[in-house]
Amino acid sequence: MSRKEVPRAGLLKAALTGKISNGQGALALHLSVRQFQRVKRHYAADGAPGLLHRLRGRPSPRRLAPPLRARAAALLQHPYDGLNDCHATEKLQELEGLPLSRSSVRRLRRALGQPAKRPRRARRARMRRIPEAQMGALVQLDASPFAWLEDRGPALTLHGAIDDATSTGLALVFRPTEDLHGYSTLLQQLCTTYGRPLALYGNALSSFLTPPARYRIPVCRPPGGV
Repeated sequence: MSRKEVPRAGLLKAALTGKISNGQGALALHLSVRQFQRVKRHYAADGAPGLLHRLRGRPSPRRLAPPLRARAAALLQHPYDGLNDCHATEKLQELEGLPLSRSSVRRLRRALGQPAKRPRRARRARMRRIPEAQMGALVQLDASPFAWLEDRGPALTLHGAIDDATSTGLALVFRPTEDLHGYSTLLQQLCTTYGRPLALYGNALSSFLTPPARYRIPVCRPPGGV
């Protein structure tokens, strides 16, 4: 019996002896009352074996046919023994005509004792940044291009300023594209309405950066000018 099925026997025995009601047993097992009554009938008729799932021990109807499994296993040993699961699946499908999925190929490879081509990378631990404790300590700036007017007008880019502590929208500006004019107008609204924040944060705000020298337009000065 599984961990999920072990505590059912005691509750069902208590329900059969009248110590608890069907509603209480259903609530304890996270079942509906009808499901609990059905399980209780199986337990009363067959005992603990009646709690086992009826399909347990039966072969899956979706399992690979033995000839298909044997042929795929032989091909995975030679000539596709050095391929990873995705590459081997593609070769088996395209060249051999075997309708196998990547998960089936992986299970066959493991059954043959073949190691993975590349070990799985460990998950990187990521820590959530704690929001600022007070409004105005940090304001996030961003721009989002979208068809805000749907089919009633052109696509626009919405420039927004959001407070990090309270997630409050502080200022919004529509512009044709993301540009310095949009952010300047946004900051003007922000500082006029709420005051100057302690810090600003944006994702790759290249609009605030001076372009490199190779992109600058040369200025033509008159002879003898300063």
